Amino acid sequence: MTNWLAEQALIYELKFEQLKLAAVARLRDLKLEPPTNSRLERIIRSALRNFESKFFSDIASELSSQSKKQIDDFLSNKASSQQLDDTQQILDVQMNLST
Repeated sequence: MTNWLAEQALIYELKFEQLKLAAVARLRDLKLEPPTNSRLERIIRSALRNFESKFFSDIASELSSQSKKQIDDFLSNKASSQQLDDTQQILDVQMNLST
């Protein structure tokens, strides 16, 4: 079921409830009794993780080394900028508290 969801259903839909309906319909088509609700939810979450992992892995394998470096540099600069913004906000709060 996990493989079927990842290979068939997830390429069309990522909404959890719709995946659940698709899984139950598939099991009925196969004349199989659906698992418990909590088990079905674990299966769907597993399929989502597998799908996303493969999706991002496929994308990463298509990127050139230069593109990967540019993304890393961008994210590194963005993180540094965010840290500066956070530090400035803390200093602003401290200044407001001391006045």
